[in-house]
Amino acid sequence: MNRISKRFLMFFLGLMLVAPALPAAAHPHYPTYSSRRTTGSTWTRHPRRVPQERRPFLYLGGGLLADFISQGDTDESQIIRTGGGFDLFLGFRLNPMFALEVGGLLSVHGTDHDLADYDTAVLNGITIDGKFFLFPSSTRFEPFLQFGGGGYVVQEEGYNGRELSGGGLHAGGGLDLHLTRALGVGVRALYKGIWMDNETEYLPATKSVFHNHMTLEANVQLHF
Repeated sequence: MNRISKRFLMFFLGLMLVAPALPAAAHPHYPTYSSRRTTGSTWTRHPRRVPQERRPFLYLGGGLLADFISQGDTDESQIIRTGGGFDLFLGFRLNPMFALEVGGLLSVHGTDHDLADYDTAVLNGITIDGKFFLFPSSTRFEPFLQFGGGGYVVQEEGYNGRELSGGGLHAGGGLDLHLTRALGVGVRALYKGIWMDNETEYLPATKSVFHNHMTLEANVQLHF
């Protein structure tokens, strides 16, 4: 057995000894126990919850969403209709009250045939949001408020061309439910106000639009 193999074996054995203690250390509010004397020489054990600061940790998630669009009076605001799609997100829990989340989304929308010569449009977005947890001491049910913004692009069917692009702001809230220490599910509703136009680096904008979006989402999360 060479030197590298011996070091790997020692590392593996050490990891096996330490691993059973990791789940308890990683749990944000893991209960501890204390012993105290009551009467005579009788000892009893009483559970005592010790408040602990939630450690920073990463989480990954993905979900299905419905994107409802409130159409305005202009033709540009009526080109795309309500649609649906999915999103993926990466979050970092900075403290018990706040998490920073970066995500990407894709949704497919039907179009008004009188205003567009293609049947469907694809909305792509990259977002960054802050999540503010209303009950940071809770370990299972976590209602939250969410605020942020992002960049968006509407493309024609089959990505044949870019129709509109721009940015938007988000506001809303939801609820995360922790099923285990590593697995959770969540729901949220966000209002998104998105400003878009067809300006490019070569051509000035000839049309612009403001879209009112309301997204409803159900997701699954993996916590580390």
